[in-house]
Amino acid sequence: MTFIKKELFLHTVCTSLSVLLFYLLGYPQRFDRILLTYFSLIFLARFTFFRFLLGLLTVIATLYFTIGFYYGSPNVAVVSAVSETDIDEIQEFCSQLPIYFYFIPLLLVVCFILFFRKFQFSKIGNYYVITIALLICLYRPVKGILKYQPTTFTRITTTVLDNFKYPFFEFCLDLYSSVKIYLTEK
Repeated sequence: MTFIKKELFLHTVCTSLSVLLFYLLGYPQRFDRILLTYFSLIFLARFTFFRFLLGLLTVIATLYFTIGFYYGSPNVAVVSAVSETDIDEIQEFCSQLPIYFYFIPLLLVVCFILFFRKFQFSKIGNYYVITIALLICLYRPVKGILKYQPTTFTRITTTVLDNFKYPFFEFCLDLYSSVKIYLTEK
């Protein structure tokens, strides 16, 4: 494979993976979120630690696929359903799933593990592209700060975290807040 074909292939795979991650986690697909995920794959996956972390998070997203497909992103209803379900209800839920809901996650996990272990990610040395990626990362948090004009550090932090729309970060934050609300209500 020539260098240009290999680079084009890797960029296509990273773009496809960025779109797929939102679908797996149950979030709506928006251009700025997909672009942010794409740039993080391009920049961070070159480093071994981040490659391992992105691979692990992608496997978690793949395993969440069935729940995300039916119920969307993590919320209180999902957390309460998971925590209060017994074996009989799990068997009933699993028996109602189409057969491809078992094979798709398994196939995706194998593909992701092979992809993150085998391929070298592209290196981008263009500072304009890096600047655009950073602006995309900061656009929503800065917009939230300007819109709501928080006055304390806690409110600024909350506004930034609520408006930072990176899929893994948003998934963990939604899961944490949903568990916290569930435990408070229980």
